[in-house]
Amino acid sequence: LIIILVLSTLLCLFIGMVYKACMRGASYSQDFVHTIILMGLIVSVIMLVIGSNIARAFSLVGALSIIRFRTAIKDPLDVGYLFFAMAVGMACGTQFYGIAVITTFFISAVILFLTATNFGSRQVLEYFLEIQFFSGADPGTLMAECLEKFTVRSVCNRIETVMGGALLEASYTLQLKPAVSEKEFLHTLREINGNNKVRLIFKSPGFEI
Repeated sequence: LIIILVLSTLLCLFIGMVYKACMRGASYSQDFVHTIILMGLIVSVIMLVIGSNIARAFSLVGALSIIRFRTAIKDPLDVGYLFFAMAVGMACGTQFYGIAVITTFFISAVILFLTATNFGSRQVLEYFLEIQFFSGADPGTLMAECLEKFTVRSVCNRIETVMGGALLEASYTLQLKPAVSEKEFLHTLREINGNNKVRLIFKSPGFEI
């Protein structure tokens, strides 16, 4: 038991350090690092208790089905880290120590490689645009010429009423043409929408609408 607890804790501490070193954006959470460590430790104990007993396994499933998890996981990568910790905990709990150690260092090396090389990234500057019009305006018609002139591509995400129906607010995800400046684009938008609110946000890593 002591070997399982100590090894699981050390390996999950290492996973937590990898998460801390590689996590980008604003979704980093110290509590999640603690959750990774506790997850691996608890799963190792559960696997030790269950062993090869089928009755215990079904009893555990019934007990855990009572719990309702309502915490939303914002970053899909967080799910990967949780499964990583669970896999290591299961390997430790079933006394496959070699598998636990090798898996921890190999997957951690893969994560560090993906982070260091920025694998899968797209070197494209994307923006999120929010623009308001008077309620009688047609955003699609007013924006068509402007978007064709200034953007490589654009997608309308939503159109809704605001200020009690006095205004329409449209949101777009778009990519500006290389030679276009944000200042020039915003100036044109203000001419189109009668100087109502215009908000242009650069979609940096970790950006959420």
